[in-house]
Amino acid sequence: MNTQQPIHVAGQKPMDSLAAALDADSYNWMVELYPDFVSAIEQALAQGIKPGQIRRFVFTHTGRLELAKRCEQCALHLERMKEQ
Repeated sequence: MNTQQPIHVAGQKPMDSLAAALDADSYNWMVELYPDFVSAIEQALAQGIKPGQIRRFVFTHTGRLELAKRCEQCALHLERMKEQ
């Protein structure tokens, strides 16, 4: 049994840095393979659509769960970059 406690950084949830890195990876992957999707995701975010809504939309329309997750992570990355 693992008894180690997670490392906490003030103002940051555990694993935020890893989540940000994964989101950035999905963004980079999408920019290379699906640049039109990235543009569409940017437009959707600008209209107030949430990353989770983007994931559901992509999955509903394609049935491709992995692509839907990548789209959501890309959206999360774009939101994070806008905040900085």
